[in-house]
Amino acid sequence: MLKGDEVEDQAPEGAIVAEGVNYWFVGAAWNEGDQTPRFLADRIWQNGYDDKFSHLVRQMK
Repeated sequence: MLKGDEVEDQAPEGAIVAEGVNYWFVGAAWNEGDQTPRFLADRIWQNGYDDKFSHLVRQMK
């Protein structure tokens, strides 16, 4: 599993981002394994952390 800089929650300086447009890149791999089949069957996406990224997850539409 690769880990990145998980504290960054904004586009890098100088990046071109269209106003009003958000893109979310999420994963489905947890310690329990790949959650993709469950997410697709239940038509959901769920944050795999109890206390990480919660403020960002709440912003998703």
